[in-house]
Amino acid sequence: MPAINTINVWTEEALAKAAKDDLGEDKGRVKDDVKALRSWISKSPHLHSIRKDDAYLTMFLRGCKFSLERTKEKLDFHHTVRGNLPTWFDNWDPRQPQLQAILRAGMHLPLRGYDRHGRRVILMRGGVSDP
Repeated sequence: MPAINTINVWTEEALAKAAKDDLGEDKGRVKDDVKALRSWISKSPHLHSIRKDDAYLTMFLRGCKFSLERTKEKLDFHHTVRGNLPTWFDNWDPRQPQLQAILRAGMHLPLRGYDRHGRRVILMRGGVSDP
């Protein structure tokens, strides 16, 4: 069994601390906000089939610094675009020949793990391209 890549992966404790310190996350409020989002989603027919698990909705809440209205806007926009432009989101397999050609060119190099703030890092080398 291959080893799991744990380079710069946040522990649950570190993620919880960062969410509290940087975003003002409050566990009690998160539960209430997730419940409110589920209720709103159930009343939005175009969102009936989206994920409603705690982790997914919490990710959107964190991305909007726990603004419930902003989170609703972001969820609505994200899933509207996903529904209207499915080809933008389907078949993103890095083993596809088209994507392999881009990666082999060395212009965009996704690095393993995360930076110290938990963000994914992509090295971009614009000088490699041939316009």
